[in-house]
Amino acid sequence: MLYLFKFHHKLDDACILDEGLWLYDNFHIVMDRITLGVVPSYVSLNHLDIWVQVYGLTFGIIQPKVGKGIGSFLGALKSYNVCNNIHSSYMRLNMC
Repeated sequence: MLYLFKFHHKLDDACILDEGLWLYDNFHIVMDRITLGVVPSYVSLNHLDIWVQVYGLTFGIIQPKVGKGIGSFLGALKSYNVCNNIHSSYMRLNMC
């Protein structure tokens, strides 16, 4: 199914599309921006941002530098979760 959403303010657009990994009824919602003049059914929805949790890291290794290295090994790192710290049980990475 395809749905078209229109946001009336750029901040709403940024919040929904840039900051979220959205689910509905445990199914991922794949979204992308379209521009004027583009037929919505022709928009290629072929990528999905996901959160990756990396477990089993030794104490003190949960750092942005290590997270960026792991993220680049896995694919394209979108962001490193700033809530990760040396006391976390896992490292959380946002991949695109």
